[in-house]
Amino acid sequence: MPTVSCEVIPFPTSRRVGKIRRTAQVLSEKTGKGADHYWRQVIEGMRSQMRAAALSDEVIDRELEDFASHVFSTVRQVG
Repeated sequence: MPTVSCEVIPFPTSRRVGKIRRTAQVLSEKTGKGADHYWRQVIEGMRSQMRAAALSDEVIDRELEDFASHVFSTVRQVG
């Protein structure tokens, strides 16, 4: 029987508008270690979910970079 492979295509993190807005809001209210801790929790949670979905490290990194770009752009607009 031939081997069948497939590629999992994630919902783009840059389109998760609610998550982006909420993360930006929380980050804009925190400073220093509190902001760093919150950011690490968000990113590691998302990374864990994507790993569980069997996404490649390259896809995960790209998605998290896109997410970060959108979050920090939103923080600058709010701030």
